Amino acid sequence: MIAMLRGRVVLFREDYIVLDVQGVGYKVFTPASAGLSLGQEVTLHTYLQVREDALALYGFPLLEQLELFELLISISGLGPKSALGALNCMDAAQIRRAVLAEDLAALTRIPGIGKKTAQRLVLELKDKLKPGAEEIPAVLPSREGPAAEALEALVALGYTPAEAKSALSKGLEESAGAEDLETLIKLALKQTR
Repeated sequence: MIAMLRGRVVLFREDYIVLDVQGVGYKVFTPASAGLSLGQEVTLHTYLQVREDALALYGFPLLEQLELFELLISISGLGPKSALGALNCMDAAQIRRAVLAEDLAALTRIPGIGKKTAQRLVLELKDKLKPGAEEIPAVLPSREGPAAEALEALVALGYTPAEAKSALSKGLEESAGAEDLETLIKLALKQTR
């Protein structure tokens, strides 16, 4: 499977580009929001759709877009073209917020998605989507000091930055002013259970 392509955009159309990768041209369907232009060097994270009668390659500048695209096409009745249309209409963060907030009005503004499909999207994706860093209330101090070191330690332990921020934020609220590194890490780890 083709997971990533790096090359130069040599042809630009409304819903796809041709990417020259060392002399081989790949037709890649991309969202309009990708902001690509003719002659631009680009790296795309890709999804290869294999059908009986065709191969189709979908590319995204951000890994987050690809991951959301894959989640969207896992929904019954939502194919790659509809998922790409969703990413053309809204960015990944907006879609994630709409699903987590169960905002059916926002989701039905996506072409080809009616009320029932929007309800199915919310039902099937709500547990699969985690809030992004921008949706987590942060009471974290500056990037220096014990809190920043605790955040780095949590990420080193395998937590995503968003999970680490959330746990540390809750730990700080519970700490009642404790500022030593060991206490902050313990309180944050307690929040992840």
